Amino acid sequence: MFFAVVATRDGTKGYTDPAVPEALSADNLSALGSLRIFDGIHMGDFGAEAPSSGGMQRPVVSDAKFRLGNDSAVAATSFVWPLHGNNPQFTFTKVLQISPQGGVSLPQSSGVQLTAWLEIALQAMEGNQAPSAPTDQNIGNHAVIQINGLSGATQIYRPDL
Repeated sequence: MFFAVVATRDGTKGYTDPAVPEALSADNLSALGSLRIFDGIHMGDFGAEAPSSGGMQRPVVSDAKFRLGNDSAVAATSFVWPLHGNNPQFTFTKVLQISPQGGVSLPQSSGVQLTAWLEIALQAMEGNQAPSAPTDQNIGNHAVIQINGLSGATQIYRPDL
C-alpha cells in the first residue's frame, strides 16, 4: 500500500469542479513528506455492517463510496507520483481532501459531499493475495480507521486481543 501527503501551493482545492474528473496539476502541488510504502497491508472493505459489541463496534458507514477500500470510493481528482518528472510511477485515485476547518471529504463525480464518517479497513496480506473481509470482525489481525468527516478526528478500532 502506498501513501502520500500533498498540498496545493496556492491554498486552493486544486480542481474546478469535482463533477468533471481531472488530475491535480503537479505544478500546483507540494509533497509534505516522502512516499510511504506499507508492505504486507491491504486496504479492504468490511461492508456496511459493524459488530454490535467488542473492539470493532463502531458507527456504520453504509454508503460504499465512503469506505475507501470499496471500488466505488474513487475520487474525481487524482495525482501522480513523483509529482515532478517525466516518469510517474503511481497514480493516486483515493484522494482525501482536508479543508482549512479540518473537515475531510472525498471529491467525487457527484460533487464534494460531507459525511459523518469515512472508513479505511486494513488487513494483513496473505502472501500476494488480497484477503477477503473477515466473517467475524472481532477476530483476526485487522483494523479500521474511521475519520470524522466534519472534524477530521480519527478513531482506530481493533479486535479485542
